[in-house]
Amino acid sequence: MPLLNEKVAADTRLILSGMRDPVLMTCFTRADCHLCGHVVDLAGEVVALAQAALRLEVRDIDADAAEAARLGVTRAPALALRRAGEDRVPVRYLGLPSGHEFGAFLRALLTLSTGRGMPGVDAAAVASITRRADLTVFVLPACPRCPEMVYLCNSIAAASPLVTAEIVDAGAFPDLAERHRVGAVPLVIVNGTAAVPDVVPAAELIARIAGT
Repeated sequence: MPLLNEKVAADTRLILSGMRDPVLMTCFTRADCHLCGHVVDLAGEVVALAQAALRLEVRDIDADAAEAARLGVTRAPALALRRAGEDRVPVRYLGLPSGHEFGAFLRALLTLSTGRGMPGVDAAAVASITRRADLTVFVLPACPRCPEMVYLCNSIAAASPLVTAEIVDAGAFPDLAERHRVGAVPLVIVNGTAAVPDVVPAAELIARIAGT
């Protein structure tokens, strides 16, 4: 049984018709992972609706440990997103992008494909970021405010070659949420230490990243 109903599938097809350059989505699974099958199924349905603008490869995180390390993937299920033909992975998703996060996930695909993210977040806006920065964005599928922060972080990661955004479902990875003392979402962790709670303006987040 498909995960996407007819209306959501039709809306998804319309949204992804705006893709320009192909995007490669690498899905990492693990044999003992109960959620991995759902992520593979969802990724497959989205690829089928993207009319050749989206490509999918599925790998086992243990059997393909070297490739997982190269793409910065340490957990499963995970989706590593990058423009086809490029090595850099600007965006990773840990968990199943469902609920409010499904729309944010589709927007990430569009951002990577077209090079256009959140208005005002472009190469000039992120020029102050001169050192590598890893953003860990904790979300929950039921959180209505999370997609805005995810969109901002993904847009920054797409615009700056120094930034990577990893979107983490706090419910699917409670050990990570506990490690970073996640009490509410959205919460952005910059380089493993600096915490930016809730939704903030783009200029503020960029300044925090640049100063970390």
